[in-house]
Amino acid sequence: MHLAIQGFVLWLSLMVAIGPQNALVIKQGLRRHALGAVLAVVMISDVILVALGIFGVGAVVDRAPWLLTGLKWAGVVYLVWFATTCFRDARNPSSLPTDVQPTPITFTAPESGGVALKTRPVLTKASVRPVVIAAIAMSWLNPGAYVDAVMLGSLANQYGDQALALGAGALVATLVWFPVLGFGARALSRPLSRPRVWAGINVVIGIMILAIVAKIAFTM
Repeated sequence: MHLAIQGFVLWLSLMVAIGPQNALVIKQGLRRHALGAVLAVVMISDVILVALGIFGVGAVVDRAPWLLTGLKWAGVVYLVWFATTCFRDARNPSSLPTDVQPTPITFTAPESGGVALKTRPVLTKASVRPVVIAAIAMSWLNPGAYVDAVMLGSLANQYGDQALALGAGALVATLVWFPVLGFGARALSRPLSRPRVWAGINVVIGIMILAIVAKIAFTM
């Protein structure tokens, strides 16, 4: 049991630090759009990474270090693009998290027999596919994720057959953290949906992503 707790605490501490996945989960939670799809992708990806860490991804990285180098620069390019979309959304009022646009409907007034117009909110869903692609890219083009998996694997190697308990704790951390983060952001989306607030949130997320880019480019 203590190994499972150790795995939980270790993996949770690695995930809590703001990263590309967390930034995307927060953004989609605030937008109230495709959150379930994003959570599914990032959690499945993390489960795979935990398994890779437990079963020896470190050996692969040692034998083919160019893999991390390729992922590093692919990740840098993608994250820079993602940051620019955040700054674009900050300037674009149509990108507010309330995907609701008023649509005119007609009805006949009973007293005059005339036709009147009123509006009602109609939900317009953007395509889920770009969001899913973004979640996949955030999960697999981030070299930091592989470094975390190698760290977990290095610890697991010390415990032999008991390493699975360590991995189980890490899996529980994944299944707890991302839903709490995503649905927590979703719960706050209404009070944070004002244009100026949402613009500020996008700017902050964009700056955080650029900080991650700098860390990846210059320290990994």
